[in-house]
Amino acid sequence: MTVAAVFRTPNAAPTSVIALPTRNSPAPTATMIFAISRNDAINPWFSFAQRVTIWAMLAICLAEACSAGANAAPMAESARVVDCDRSVQASLRFSAATASACDQTFPSAAARAIPTAAFTAIVVLMVMLTCGTTTFAQTIPLDQYGGDSGLQVPGGATGQFRIAPLGNRWVFATPSGNAFWLRSVYGITDYDGGQSYHDAIYQKYTPKNDPNWNTSWFPWTQFTSQAIKRMRTWGFNSVGEYSANYSWPDRNPDKAPMLFNLAAANYGLRYGGVKDVLAGLGSAYTGWRGGSFPDVFDPKFVAYVAYQVADTDHHFTSTTFLAQSPWVIGITTDDADWTFGLKNAWQVHLGWVAATTAPTQTSNSKQGATYSDTTTYTKTAFRDMLRNKYGSLAALNAAWGSSYTTWDSNGGWPGGSGVLDESGQHSWLGCDHIRLSDVSATVKADLDAMLGQVASKYFQSYADAIHAANPQRLVFTPAAMGPPIDPPVLDAMKRYVDAI
Repeated sequence: MTVAAVFRTPNAAPTSVIALPTRNSPAPTATMIFAISRNDAINPWFSFAQRVTIWAMLAICLAEACSAGANAAPMAESARVVDCDRSVQASLRFSAATASACDQTFPSAAARAIPTAAFTAIVVLMVMLTCGTTTFAQTIPLDQYGGDSGLQVPGGATGQFRIAPLGNRWVFATPSGNAFWLRSVYGITDYDGGQSYHDAIYQKYTPKNDPNWNTSWFPWTQFTSQAIKRMRTWGFNSVGEYSANYSWPDRNPDKAPMLFNLAAANYGLRYGGVKDVLAGLGSAYTGWRGGSFPDVFDPKFVAYVAYQVADTDHHFTSTTFLAQSPWVIGITTDDADWTFGLKNAWQVHLGWVAATTAPTQTSNSKQGATYSDTTTYTKTAFRDMLRNKYGSLAALNAAWGSSYTTWDSNGGWPGGSGVLDESGQHSWLGCDHIRLSDVSATVKADLDAMLGQVASKYFQSYADAIHAANPQRLVFTPAAMGPPIDPPVLDAMKRYVDAI
């Protein structure tokens, strides 16, 4: 067995620093590789654990060689461990002569187990006293946006955040062209702590000796500036989607990159006349009803997304800030709480929702909305997908084991016999509205296909509108997606968004 640790440095090829063939297998028969980048030091506990593991594996390798006996093929004369900050080095030497001495001193396997365990414990202690300490002390030079100045991304500086391949992985690149590990604080604001937290912030940050200060003002700038300083000491580097606009880099003196949340699904349901397809589910749906998902096939949804993109400039101090500022990482489509069913694979399957939701809605008391156009377009899109695939009702019924009498309505939803009357009341749609575990393979494939169409329509609507107004901006999925995420949703993401 060969144990190898690989430490990646910013501008150099990986370097193998441990290689010990055992005497039972002089030629390497297995290889363990640990890839450790400079930026693992950002999370020192994780980096420390990696080093403990490497040293323990080295100890096992040495102990195995020691226990192999005296008649060994020539072994590596030394093994060298180099910490990733390149400031600490430790060497262990182990030769054929040492193997012979081990064999003479501990002739039995049982006796050799004692020094093996002791040696392993000593090595683990050694790494705790050496590599772990230096890892905590390591600092990484950062550019003004928080990118690693020593890790240039191909393509160099472009003046905007982007994503690009670096080796065998994709990374964010800052406007200066350096690798960036996104770690944002979702909400730099006062509202999560309630009134007592709001009052505490007011008391702490209100200027005490400023004659021009109006006591009715809230000290947003003072509070958010300190919060950004504090988050950096905790290892965070950017402002998340639910942060107060006073923390944004267009108005805060302590600038940090930001993400902007468009939230068109939320506001479209409230103010844009967009229907909630989950609100149209009947009694066959027994899951949680607190979520919502927009009728993405409704022309009103597409129009409202475009309106929301065009209406964002008033949030900023400059009408060109969102489109042109180098401090904007990208635009998030929504909070995932407003895209229930898309967020992860343990929520309701949106293909099943499309099949069973009511074909019309006249109002929604939860949203305080009344609809002049009552059509649920996701329902008719599902009907159209089946008709395009099967051509005839007879073919659909044969494939599904169903008994629909028309592509439209016959008897009305939720109890009629038409495709548009389907409410989940029929056995061929099963009872598992999440994993679809109790439907036929054909039905599941069709519902998965519809899920893919729903996801594609959702992401395409945002991507088209965002890129039309802000062609340089990265498009993010709803905040706090998955895991796990359904494969049809992932396929849609690959076509339209840049990051999850």
